[in-house]
Amino acid sequence: MKRQLAAFGAAAATVAGLITFAPAASAADGYCSTAVSVPYGIGRSLIPSTSGGSTSCLMENGSSGDDVVQLQRSLAECNGISVGRWGADGEYGGDTESAVRTFQQGHNLSPDGIYGPATRSAMLWNVYDYIGNWTGCRHL
Repeated sequence: MKRQLAAFGAAAATVAGLITFAPAASAADGYCSTAVSVPYGIGRSLIPSTSGGSTSCLMENGSSGDDVVQLQRSLAECNGISVGRWGADGEYGGDTESAVRTFQQGHNLSPDGIYGPATRSAMLWNVYDYIGNWTGCRHL
C-alpha cells in the first residue's frame, strides 16, 4: 500500500509540475574524450566527441584533452569569448567553465557551465579546408 501511495504521489507531483526532469544534457551519449572531423561543405570542423564518435557528449570542469582544445578554440576564435590567460590549453578549468557559462547566457541556454548537446548546437565552430587552412566559423 505504501508503494502505491508513493507512486501516486510522485505521479501527481510530476503532473502538477513540482518535479522536473533532468536537463537536456542528459540526452548526451556520454563524456567527450576526443575530437572527430565533421565534414562541412568543402572543409571540415573538429568537434568534441565520445570515443565512439558521437558528438552528443558532455564536458565539465576537470575534463582535459584535444576535445577541450577544440571547444576552447571555438569559444575564443569563433564566439569571441576569452577562455583565460592560458588560452586553448586543453584543461577545462574555472576559466573554461566561466566561458561556457557566458556563452550559454548569451544564447538563452541554462548557464550551468557544462558543455553538452545544446551548447554544441548553438556554437560557431572553426572550419578548415582539407589542406588544413582555416576558412572561417560556421554553425554545424
